[in-house]
Amino acid sequence: MGERCRAGGRRKVGDKSSLLVLNKTGIFCNVKVPRSLPLRYLLGRIGVPLGLILTVALPGSVLAQVPAPLPEPTPAIVTARTFRNFDSADFIGAVGCSSSICHGGGPSPITASTVVVGDRNAFTIWKTRDAHAKSWATLATERSARMAAAIGAGKPQETARCTECHAPMQAVNASRIGPLSRVEDGISCESCHGPAKSWIRSHTRRDLTHAQNVTTGLRDLGSLYVRANTCIACHQVLPPDLQKAGHPPLVFELDAQSVAEPKHWKESGDWRGPQAWLVGQAAALRETSWALNKRDSSGDLEREQWRSLLWLLRKTTNTLADFPKFEYLTDIEMSPGNLARAQGTADELARTASARPWDATTTRRVLDTLAASDGDFAPGKEAPLALQNKAVRLTLALSRLMAPFQARDKGRWAKPSEEMQKLFMTMDARADFDAAKFADQLRAFQKSLAYAGPDDGVPKQTAAR
Repeated sequence: MGERCRAGGRRKVGDKSSLLVLNKTGIFCNVKVPRSLPLRYLLGRIGVPLGLILTVALPGSVLAQVPAPLPEPTPAIVTARTFRNFDSADFIGAVGCSSSICHGGGPSPITASTVVVGDRNAFTIWKTRDAHAKSWATLATERSARMAAAIGAGKPQETARCTECHAPMQAVNASRIGPLSRVEDGISCESCHGPAKSWIRSHTRRDLTHAQNVTTGLRDLGSLYVRANTCIACHQVLPPDLQKAGHPPLVFELDAQSVAEPKHWKESGDWRGPQAWLVGQAAALRETSWALNKRDSSGDLEREQWRSLLWLLRKTTNTLADFPKFEYLTDIEMSPGNLARAQGTADELARTASARPWDATTTRRVLDTLAASDGDFAPGKEAPLALQNKAVRLTLALSRLMAPFQARDKGRWAKPSEEMQKLFMTMDARADFDAAKFADQLRAFQKSLAYAGPDDGVPKQTAAR
């Protein structure tokens, strides 16, 4: 411990007081300073803002150890009372995971073009590369202020309508929050993994299984169903007034968005991505069905998002034996009864897709089926907005279904990858979406799949969770 706390060598001092300092790796260290030094001089020497300081005098005479500064703006100095408060608070804060012997170590993802997930760098990846760590800061922008004003709210960083997703700790009762838990951390460790009080100590024990840790309160994010439910409340349903105020559209896609996050965890199995894609799409249909059913009115975009999800999942599940189906619905039936039934079936599908093993054969079968959807984009068949939403969902689906094949053999999948990029370009021109052009490019992508050949020599299936 002493070696990790040391920074800048040692120096002798006279009569001393002692401070407990949290260094940049999240380890508490004793820092000895002369009693005779003014507090202002002391704070200037260790580079810590005055507002973050609490001092405690301790007896004894030891050598000085000056810690390296923390990444701003993490609180740096705490008293002995802090340790007692940890036992009474449910939420410890992200800094509780930041030690180099926990999740704040290497390999470092800061300068690497590709993020390398190590055994102890989950916190480092989140802090330096993940937009979730900046979600609270996003509310300080002029754009956020304009949106808040448009819905008649106050400052975005103080408005529950904004902070419920961008800074969820804002809504937690103060009695449940430890002294190092900060609203400014945005979507941090405990936002997803659950309050750490009950599992922070036990989850490092090698004699306990993941299932046993889950019983202590650790959220089971190894389950794709649980993972989707953890994310989707803030990534799919957008209230109409926020949409009108200029909030970006929300399109939930569990696999692609996890990759873009980027992931700070290791997945189990080669086909986890396509499986996560299906679980996420089912959860998205469930949430969209619920939102539409509880509102007196809805916008065109919401209705078309629902129809596009239903269309995609009907085509997908028709290729999968023993999966919940949507035959009882057509893409235009949006009565309260049908919305409720779609919500229930979608939830059943999300649970089923998460629990079943997934393999290359299943992935390729769904990929080939969806790639043959060009006939659904005939000009005049549906309204342009409907076709746009279908194109968005379909392109994302094909991309995620193809990703594990491409990762295994870039040579064989070079041509489909090239055609996929062109498909994204036709879909991305949202204002000038051309259904006929999209259908032509979809046919080109379908033909390119022949270059990849059959699914021979595929790795083992992904286990269910």
